[in-house]
Amino acid sequence: MVARTKRRTTAPPAKRAKVAAVASIEALSQDIFLHFATFLQPNEALRLASSSLVFDRAMDDNVWRAMLLHQCHVQPSLLKPRTQTRKMVMNLAQKKSCERCDRFMAHGCRIIKVHTKHRGKRLCDHCFELPMFKEISHMDAIAEYKLTHEQLRGLRHRLVTMGDYDLGERFKTMMYNLQAVLDLVVKLRS
Repeated sequence: MVARTKRRTTAPPAKRAKVAAVASIEALSQDIFLHFATFLQPNEALRLASSSLVFDRAMDDNVWRAMLLHQCHVQPSLLKPRTQTRKMVMNLAQKKSCERCDRFMAHGCRIIKVHTKHRGKRLCDHCFELPMFKEISHMDAIAEYKLTHEQLRGLRHRLVTMGDYDLGERFKTMMYNLQAVLDLVVKLRS
């Protein structure tokens, strides 16, 4: 027969928690945030401020004002004493950021104006040059990639009227997405 053991009725003694020395963010001077904000883009600074309530309180009006002046290139005459600087940074970041890579462009992004599926997208200069957003004309595709009319017939295209409108020298050409043409070239050569 197995002997019965008595259950413990008291909890084991609690161990002392290790105390770590943690310096609060509020103890740091505001100059640190002013210097730190110069390395951040406005989008990153907004994410940092929204990630923690402590960061939000520490990044006061001076930090946002400096960001508006130095990174967003806002004229000092536009910054009145009652200006909501964080809201202004947020609006500028929303309007002047690339939709693809989220890079902030102080002078503004380029907007695709042609009637494609990417119409209206705001892109930085680097993303604007990517093949997925560029177009190539029918004759340029034939000359540059040695394709035939029959091979290009299967691709989606749009008709564009080109030429000099004043002289009446207008003609229509087919425009293809450059990425689709490059994919076709790879497919044909493999």
